[in-house]
Amino acid sequence: MGKLSAGFPVPVQHGDDYPLEHRADEFRDKSPEEQLPRFDLDPDCQLVFQESSDEAYESARVVSIFEVVLREVSQGRLEILADIRGEAFEDFTAELYAREGYEVFKCGRWNSPDGGIDFLVSKRVPIGIRTPPFIVQCKASKRLLTANPIREINGVRAALGAPKGIVVTNSEFTKPALRELNKLYFHIEVREYKNLVASLRKILGLLIH
Repeated sequence: MGKLSAGFPVPVQHGDDYPLEHRADEFRDKSPEEQLPRFDLDPDCQLVFQESSDEAYESARVVSIFEVVLREVSQGRLEILADIRGEAFEDFTAELYAREGYEVFKCGRWNSPDGGIDFLVSKRVPIGIRTPPFIVQCKASKRLLTANPIREINGVRAALGAPKGIVVTNSEFTKPALRELNKLYFHIEVREYKNLVASLRKILGLLIH
């Protein structure tokens, strides 16, 4: 497993089987002024969600899992969030980060199936520099999570040289797991069920206003 490297990911040409809800424009530098020194991602990474990608949402021919969950939460049916599993939860989480202003990258070569990450997220600051990417691992479960996912993502974070790892779950962590999390305060973040509900309600509030 290599370090996150310099060199921006090369735009990927997707086939017909590429998920429609992920059809966002591939990033390209638009001007020399934007080509500032920055901490970039592995060349095998591909941009699947981009900040301010409203056109991508509007042009999709299917309703994404995020849109379904957002609609259900708006009607008070929070149980749908706890029922999402597997790849659907990864897609939901990726679009949530996109709605929060992040660019979302799914990666290939060094991200093996047991590599401990599902995607990377990064933001652009006003002066045009991209922030260092955070690694994100999604854990959909109906049971309380132990400290294992926290330990795993911290190991991957250290191996990749990433500044932060994030575990996102539609469940919650046990109290011993949260105590272990406190020891990794500067390196690991968790987003649990209540945080996801609050984030969705915030997005709904912005849409209403």
